[in-house]
Amino acid sequence: LRGAAAGACMALAMSGAAIALGSHIGMVGPAGVAFGTIVALAAIVGAMSLRLEALHLAAFGASLIGLFVLSGQDAAAIWFTPAAAWAGALFLAIAIVRAPMLGARGAALAGAGVVAPLLAITALHASHHGLADPRAAAGAFATLGLILSGLIGLAMSRRERGASSLKLTLWVLAAGAFAAFTGAIVLVAPAPIAAPAFAALSLGLVVLNARLPDAAWRALACVSAILCASTAWVDARILLDESQVWPPQALLAIGLALPAFLISAAALAAKRANAAFTAGWLTCVAIGIGVACANLAVRTIFSGGAPLSHALTFVEAGAHIAVWLGAALVVGARGGAREFTASVLGLAALTSSIIMGVLWLTPYWTARADMDSWLTGLGFL
Repeated sequence: LRGAAAGACMALAMSGAAIALGSHIGMVGPAGVAFGTIVALAAIVGAMSLRLEALHLAAFGASLIGLFVLSGQDAAAIWFTPAAAWAGALFLAIAIVRAPMLGARGAALAGAGVVAPLLAITALHASHHGLADPRAAAGAFATLGLILSGLIGLAMSRRERGASSLKLTLWVLAAGAFAAFTGAIVLVAPAPIAAPAFAALSLGLVVLNARLPDAAWRALACVSAILCASTAWVDARILLDESQVWPPQALLAIGLALPAFLISAAALAAKRANAAFTAGWLTCVAIGIGVACANLAVRTIFSGGAPLSHALTFVEAGAHIAVWLGAALVVGARGGAREFTASVLGLAALTSSIIMGVLWLTPYWTARADMDSWLTGLGFL
């Protein structure tokens, strides 16, 4: 406190000596206790003043090095779990106390408070120590997300301008909470459940943006929509691979139709909040998932629920093209930015129709299905 530079150099030297000693005789014991004490005191002192902020970040880096040294020792089987939990709780507690006080100036402290527990939970799960069970790790992630959400609310309540006054601090805390909730969803939710969960998260962020406008909510809503589309793609692969874990009807309804509906609702809410880019992005994702759901439903009907065993027929190809044309009509009727999406769907349908018609002149379709059926004309219709 009396001399920032001298104190920082002393802490750095003592931490280096404690780590060097602990790496030879073990981090569990006097060297580990001394190292932990130095890290804790440096982190607390570094958070007391902005001019000492670098000392706090140095303590954060030193704690990561200490955990790395401990993880390679025999005592890690017993002591890594409490040590990682202690490190994560230390920096999170400091962020809970100081971030609301500092507001926009507390981005660095908030960053350490977010990254430390996230890394601790991830390390404990990946190393199969205290959180080897995915449900336990997901619970820890969800709890952290709720804590960070509460911290955001506490920080905003101390500012008259709310979310806009936090600036980078809000982005750090919001990204941390989003990462925590994402980790919880990925660990325990299968793809058909994860897709609507990400869609609901996107909808919640858009609704939050309507009440407390900020670019952070809109950006995270777009990221959540991307994750929703990725998990919907996994659902489609499960359906086409004839997985017996989920029936086709459940995959279509829960894994594709429900996310498309929720993302559409989010796009409508974003449009009402005058968030044009977010609304356009969410609309494209909703249309993509919705059209994919319709095409997969057609594929399921024509194949009798066994896509791998039934080749694509001429009539089914016409039905898929009809889905694209119908979607283009529905989307393009609203005008505006949707005209581009309608044009893409229409162009894909036109190109596929030409290819489908050219293949009619070859043995391609006759080799894949019975072309004497009276239903063949429906392909052209």
